[in-house]
Amino acid sequence: MTRLSRRILFVAAAVLFAVASYAVILYAQGYKYSFPEARFLRTGAIALKANTDAKVFVNDKLVGSTSFFTDAFSVSGLLPNQYTIRLQQDGYSSWQKKTSVQEGLLIDFPHALILPTGEEEIAPIIETVRKALALTKVPLVKPAASPTASTSAQTVPLAQDGPITLRASRLIWKNGDETKQLSSTALGFALSENQNRLLWWTRNELWVLWLQPTGYQPYHAAGDIALITRFSSVMRRAAWYPDSDHITVDLGTLGYRIVEIDTRGGINIIEV
Repeated sequence: MTRLSRRILFVAAAVLFAVASYAVILYAQGYKYSFPEARFLRTGAIALKANTDAKVFVNDKLVGSTSFFTDAFSVSGLLPNQYTIRLQQDGYSSWQKKTSVQEGLLIDFPHALILPTGEEEIAPIIETVRKALALTKVPLVKPAASPTASTSAQTVPLAQDGPITLRASRLIWKNGDETKQLSSTALGFALSENQNRLLWWTRNELWVLWLQPTGYQPYHAAGDIALITRFSSVMRRAAWYPDSDHITVDLGTLGYRIVEIDTRGGINIIEV
């Protein structure tokens, strides 16, 4: 081998070592090479926590399962892009979200819910749903003092719970010295167990007001209001599911639904 050949090999090896070292450093710092963009991009991650163990799919590829102890799972090193993440378990409903991963950010779904589909397993859940629905506030007409008594404030349909009042179909929220009308077509409402959020429903729409800020994704400030979903059928009642991150809905002859309030990437609705 000539001196020139040895020199060329040495330079090539040095360049290759430098490039490889640079790539290793970038990978260690959370970067990956994006061929479509022809450059290194910082990766992101997706995390979730479910109510039970389940298989986790990302873009229809099985990537693992939730932990036996914490029912949690995370996948890192994802290039910025659109991803579909799905939970699946035999004998259970499924859960799915579409999300956009961004550079250096974690997308977290801390309240994924899947429920058993068997009749015996679902029976106690249905009983829990019925008890919750029975506690929601709906206006009841109080009888007048006498048949000839004129309609007064006492005979107007009324429901009340703390700072929330529903008179006829007007839902009023008293926040300190401020009074705000939340809806003019509300049929009923329910406060969560810890009083930090309020749901109400109209004939076809389901709404939520956050009374306190949330400390987890999706983040909400106190006073945030969101339309959760619309149904083509009329809702009879709605109530908070025990975790206060889902809502149970009575659709009459169509049965019950359990609706998540996290509207990112689509809403999962479980038919019960």
